[in-house]
Amino acid sequence: MFIAKREADAVIRTDVAFALPRIVKRLHINVDAANQRVEVAYRGLFAKRYAQYEEGRGCTLASSDEVPHRAAPPSLPGKPNALWPVGESAQLSDDKHLLAALNDSALQGPGMRAIVVVQDGRIIGETYGEGFNASTPLQGWSMTKTVNAALAGMAIKDGKLSLVEKICFRCGPATRARTSRWPI
Repeated sequence: MFIAKREADAVIRTDVAFALPRIVKRLHINVDAANQRVEVAYRGLFAKRYAQYEEGRGCTLASSDEVPHRAAPPSLPGKPNALWPVGESAQLSDDKHLLAALNDSALQGPGMRAIVVVQDGRIIGETYGEGFNASTPLQGWSMTKTVNAALAGMAIKDGKLSLVEKICFRCGPATRARTSRWPI
């Protein structure tokens, strides 16, 4: 809600209820808009968690009142008039089949927020749901897995990653006790 400038009730009703449909009614959610902080606890007592918004960084989750301080994010050079992904501009296609698909409510589905079509590294089509636009930050949900799989595939193709090589993750003692190396 702080990042996308959305109303707290709308985020709880759609995003939280979608992700946690069975327990959302049992969650006590306190939104402190002035301090850009959210506190959530199961039945108001258990598993209390906090999220603190930091400008330019997003939200940090914590299980205690103290939210760890993070270094400022690096600034990126801006080229707003350049074509995406370098800048913010898009050269949209006038293909009637693409436009028909983008505007088909059956393909969009209920609660559609954004559909962006990328071809050869350029945005060629986009449409947005009510209250959303090209500048609205959105959660990736499960799409993130697909993007990460594509990036891993590209790294394998470029010889930067191997399917048979084992990699080591920095992890806590409980995880290290089970295994210190995980295959990809």
